[in-house]
Amino acid sequence: IASIHDARGRLEDAMSTYLEISSRYPEDARAPEARYEMAESMLKSKRPDRDAEARAMLTDVVQRYQSSPWAPRALMARAELETRHNLYERDDVLGGSAPAALKTYRAVTQQYRSAPAAAMATWRLAEGYASLKRFDLAAAAYEALADDDERRDEASFAAGELYEKRLKDPVRAAIAYGRVRSTSARYAEAQ
Repeated sequence: IASIHDARGRLEDAMSTYLEISSRYPEDARAPEARYEMAESMLKSKRPDRDAEARAMLTDVVQRYQSSPWAPRALMARAELETRHNLYERDDVLGGSAPAALKTYRAVTQQYRSAPAAAMATWRLAEGYASLKRFDLAAAAYEALADDDERRDEASFAAGELYEKRLKDPVRAAIAYGRVRSTSARYAEAQ
């Protein structure tokens, strides 16, 4: 019923139905999905505080249902909101204020390593580190991707470039470039 309301553009009705489902049946396997969809409906609404409310709802999905497959999806959606609004917060890993999305992507990579969203979170984390000129962390993130992502050649090449051009570490650059397979479009350049 909630998805029908949502499809018809009756977002308030959809949100109230999703809320009812998740409140009435909090232990049901569909409760985290209902909370996630409620946040998605909130984003489509015309409420002035919709982004902040949706971010809070997505955080709630993660806190209440950490072991659900909806938790990493909620984190990824939250990171998109944080990126869109250029939100910053204290990041202990980086030792200061940093984009809030980096902390969220890091949570996906650390807590939900086997989730389908983990590879995308790691790519975005690496790109974010590189934009902050934390090339050491960016290269490490690319190397982590090279271990198990389908785009491992691209990740290995990116790590190699960072080691070679930014970190001035030719040994690690050679190792990273050496991981680029001969079937890759980057193989000749890596060699």
